[in-house]
Amino acid sequence: MTKLNKKDLALGIFCILLAAFIACLCMGMGTTEYEGDPGPAVFPMIGSIIIALCGNALLVHPTKGTKIFLTRTQWKAAGSLFAVYVLLVLMFWLVGFVITVPVILFIMIMMLSSVSDKNSTLKKRIIKSLIFAIVAGAAIYLIYAVALDATLPKGIVWNLLK
Repeated sequence: MTKLNKKDLALGIFCILLAAFIACLCMGMGTTEYEGDPGPAVFPMIGSIIIALCGNALLVHPTKGTKIFLTRTQWKAAGSLFAVYVLLVLMFWLVGFVITVPVILFIMIMMLSSVSDKNSTLKKRIIKSLIFAIVAGAAIYLIYAVALDATLPKGIVWNLLK
């Protein structure tokens, strides 16, 4: 077995164990009072099944040869994406859902448009990203707050201003 195949084997086993752990946690979740409602464990259970399938795929058909996992540029892009996720959590905690969602959508769209739409000018990308972030943020808010009547995080800043 080559080094990479050992990594595939280890990752496949890890994925299967993680899926089993998530499935066990889902079994302990309660059910709802509504007839026909699958309950809160459905989405984590679906996720654990997908993780298990990916782990099995790694065990059954591992990659061959030596291939670089990520280049330096890809590591930088992954790091900046992780930084945006950290910013997302921090902004949810500070200012809540209403401000966070459009801001994070704008940042993510700008990051992705710099890769996918290299021929556009910066001004054009900013305008497109801003319009999409506002429209998508408003749509997400309407779906969760109005249609589903969900309680969205308000942030500590708004709680301090009351």
